Order: sequence, then structure tokens, then C-alpha cells
Amino acid sequence: MLTSIRKYKFIDFSLKTMWRFRKRFINFFNLLSISKKLEFYKLPDRKLIYLSISKVAGTSIKTCFAQTLNPEWEAENLYDVHRISLKKVNKLNKNDLDNYIFVYVRNPFSRLVSCYKSKLIVDKTIKVNDFKFYFNKKIRNGNISFEEFVDIICHIPNRLCDRHFVPQYYLLKKAGLRHFSSILKLESIEESFPIIAKKYNLKQLQLLNPSGSNENWINYYTAETLRKVMKKYKNDVLKLYYIEEYNDILDSLKSL
Repeated sequence: MLTSIRKYKFIDFSLKTMWRFRKRFINFFNLLSISKKLEFYKLPDRKLIYLSISKVAGTSIKTCFAQTLNPEWEAENLYDVHRISLKKVNKLNKNDLDNYIFVYVRNPFSRLVSCYKSKLIVDKTIKVNDFKFYFNKKIRNGNISFEEFVDIICHIPNRLCDRHFVPQYYLLKKAGLRHFSSILKLESIEESFPIIAKKYNLKQLQLLNPSGSNENWINYYTAETLRKVMKKYKNDVLKLYYIEEYNDILDSLKSL
């Protein structure tokens, strides 16, 4: 009888182990697929397509799209918009190329701080979401510092990066740089988006801030973290024209 009990316990343990590794196996290959990180949102009747890059006003723009399609829709919280049925695809087809296709990019240094604050400080569900693939061991040992966060992500190949911290230029290349009608900067969204909204009859954009803080992001950087981030996000800095912002951080650190 005891042998039978041990046998069934072993089988139960084996099934649980297999299921756990099956989920990790699937998650790993999802990470390998860059198409999983591309999120194009379409408004077909307006011939308008938006590529959402995480931590670059995506919640605000998707909320604008949702309210354009249904003026009575209101979000109860910042994350409701991610659950509504906007038309989304992972890649463009040839019939999409006559649409106005746009994307917003952001200063990579402030984007990374925003990612750290919202996903590892503010968002307490971090232990049960996809980020645990990268940070679970550190989280179990207590809070993770920005320096530790930077050190971890700078050693992750771009193809394996979570969408919240994958380099922006890497996504744009995979999406097809030549397909974009406009690559716009988040820092000038209050001037540029109203032009798009007027032309394509969109609702007014309301800028939302999930991180809930206006704390100066430059204060998170040291000379060493800046060096690592510059190396990791060099194409974002140089090819998306954020070299001036990089120099501002350098000047700020030199004045300390």
C-alpha cells in the first residue's frame, strides 16, 4: 500500500514538473519570436496603422483609438485598454502599405527608468507576470536596484528582450523601417498628435502616466549605468537622434 502511495505521488510530481517545464518551453520560444513583440493597431476605415512600442504612450494612444471607435467607452483603470478588441496584427501585409503608418519613439534613457519604476517598483504583480523570466531570482531576494536592473537587461540579447525594454530601433528594423510614414518623438507628442487626430478624425489624446511620478529620471544614472545603457541602446541614441539627451546626462554627472 505504501509503495502504491509513493508511486502515485511520484506520478503527480512528474506531471506537475512536466507542465511547469512545458510552460517555460513555450515562453522561451515566444521570446525568440520577434513578431510577438510587434503590435500594429489598425483603424481600417481611416487607413491608419499605429505600431505600439511599450513605455512610449501606448496606453494613451490605444485609449484614443478605443474612444474614437466607441465614444461612450471609458476605462475604469489604466490597463482596461489592453483588454479591449482593437484590431491588432503582428506584421504588415502588402495591402497595409497604402495606409498612414506611424510610431512614436522615446528617449531610451528615460524609457528605461519608466520601465523600471512601473514594472519593478509600482506594479506589485511583477512576481506573476512575464518579467519573472528575467528577474525572479533577484525579486525573491528582495527589491532590485536600478543598477541591478540595468546590469541584467544589458546582458540579454535583443531577440530575447521583453517588449518593455527591447531596443526601439531593433523593433523598427524588424517591422520594416521603409514602411513607416512617420517616426515621431514622444517628447513632441503634444504638437504632432493633434495633427494626426485632425486629419484622421480621432478623439483628443489624453496623456496617461502609469508610473505616477514626475521624478527626474536623470537622478537614476551613474557613470557606470550610463555606459552600460549607452552600449545596449546605442542605435536608439544615434539613429533615433537622442545624442543630445545622452550628452545632457553626461554633463549632469560631471557637475556632481
